Amino acid sequence: FLRIGKTDEMLDVAKGVLDDGYFVNVSSFPAVPLGQAGIRFTHTVSNELDQITGLLESLTRHIQRVLGDRMIDLNELEAAQIET
Repeated sequence: FLRIGKTDEMLDVAKGVLDDGYFVNVSSFPAVPLGQAGIRFTHTVSNELDQITGLLESLTRHIQRVLGDRMIDLNELEAAQIET
């Protein structure tokens, strides 16, 4: 599970990754605590190393595009969890 934070930002990242040809599954409230939306993905033994690397590069590129230079503030995420 790759926690992004806000649902709209998570959906933007997931759409970019999907547009790159990688299927990921999204999770947001109420499946996960409010403010802790994220992306789920898995791999199998049939995936080639270049496929896994490509997915990670796609995730990195789209997270940087959506979040910019902001880091995910874990304290903010914990506070959102406490508030729910």
